[in-house]
Amino acid sequence: MAEQDYVIDSDVENACGETSDYWHAETHLLRKAILHARELLFHGNTEIHFQCTIEKNGALETLKLLCAQAESPAKHECLMDLHLEHSAQSREYGQLLAAGTGATGPLYAFVCLEQEGAVTGRRRGKQHLIEFFNDNLIAWINAAGTRERIRVLRVSLVCLTH
Repeated sequence: MAEQDYVIDSDVENACGETSDYWHAETHLLRKAILHARELLFHGNTEIHFQCTIEKNGALETLKLLCAQAESPAKHECLMDLHLEHSAQSREYGQLLAAGTGATGPLYAFVCLEQEGAVTGRRRGKQHLIEFFNDNLIAWINAAGTRERIRVLRVSLVCLTH
């Protein structure tokens, strides 16, 4: 298994004053990325781009996330707009909502508003809980509308837009 890190790429301007180019984290890499994106958005950035290396069904894949300021009318309920690009070349756009607190920390729900490449009516317009487990295992409803578990191995912050 790869070393598990949350990495800020060297060419990304260090907008929040972090002192190192990565934080070693053994758990909750994706949650830490979401919390960091939320703080960066709060400090005036308009887009934050992440690239995640995930293990899914024994194979390594890439999941790209673009976090943006919420544009929706229900902005008070939405933490951020979220664009997901799966390695199968399917894309989703939606909103990330706060969904309470679990035993391991804050929980989120993803509401898919648009899909490209993998279309399922069961996914669009509904809140789907993202469950975080201590070993970087995440359970969620995937783009095809089925429940899956993925393991996050690495998260890289690759770009900020002011």
